[in-house]
Amino acid sequence: MTLFTTIGYGTIACQTALGKFASIVYALFGIPMMLMVLGDVGQLILGFLLYCRKSVKEYYRRWLLRAYVSDIIIEEDIESKIVEKNKLEEGEGEEEEEELSLSLLLPIVAIYILFVSTIVSLLDWSKDGKLLIGGLGFGDAFYFSFLSLATIGLGDVMPYNLQYTPLLAFLFLAGLALLSMVNSTIYVRLQNRFLAIMDCLEDFLDKIQYNNQKSLEGYFTFMSLSPSIKAKIFKIF
Repeated sequence: MTLFTTIGYGTIACQTALGKFASIVYALFGIPMMLMVLGDVGQLILGFLLYCRKSVKEYYRRWLLRAYVSDIIIEEDIESKIVEKNKLEEGEGEEEEEELSLSLLLPIVAIYILFVSTIVSLLDWSKDGKLLIGGLGFGDAFYFSFLSLATIGLGDVMPYNLQYTPLLAFLFLAGLALLSMVNSTIYVRLQNRFLAIMDCLEDFLDKIQYNNQKSLEGYFTFMSLSPSIKAKIFKIF
């Protein structure tokens, strides 16, 4: 996992020439496939989060209607209004969806890192002779989880035994998918803002060029006039 996720703690590495060659081949094919998997998993998680957000908003809207709408209004009328409002909200632009998704993803990623840190600190263990003692503390577990999910992987702090379990690989896979969603959302927003700034700059330069052309046209028109007309113009101004 440390190869195709590019975390690379450095604690587990091949020593033989054949093993090093196999690691290179494995990384060449595994990293692109892993990026595709993370993108697909990220889209699935994003769709699930958007569905949860829509369900919560609809439930809250129904609660408001039941709490504040008069009893004279029948249930069918309430349902029709809910459907109409949902249709209007479905016409929102993609930019608003991305902004809302980012506002949801950032706290979710923070909570997820805390969750992984808690799992690591609770399930990790070490041996003192024949006795089993506690593993990493919460601070070191948070440090390890953050560096792993950020694909930094310094390898200076490692769990004693938990790094060999499939559970940790699954947790990191989901976390990397969340981070890929955050990165793609931030990238789209920065790209849109950069393009908007470039459009404004282009419009500003076009206005300057237009004003310069108008000034040159006026200058050449004035120079083409006869001397008597020029003298009259100078007397007027």
